[in-house]
Amino acid sequence: SFEECKQRCFARLNHLGISYRPETISDEEFCYIPMGGPLPEPGQRIIAFGAAAAMVHPSTGYQLCRMMAASKDVADAIADGLGKGLQPDAVAAS
Repeated sequence: SFEECKQRCFARLNHLGISYRPETISDEEFCYIPMGGPLPEPGQRIIAFGAAAAMVHPSTGYQLCRMMAASKDVADAIADGLGKGLQPDAVAAS
């Protein structure tokens, strides 16, 4: 629930030593982040990456940090496959 998420957020702030005054909170944002979509098809032509590859953080819904952390490995794998003369479709499927 949103209330549980809010309480967990405040507990995390407290744990990190970040203080706030509840009366200074002027607005709350409610949003829905769809998660748990299907995994990409292994043989598809397009390389799924980031949110399209289910690289979504399970508690926040964000995927940027995980995507950035994996980007070099993915780029290296693509460069390696292309450097070996593989066709782009074969590299994407491997």
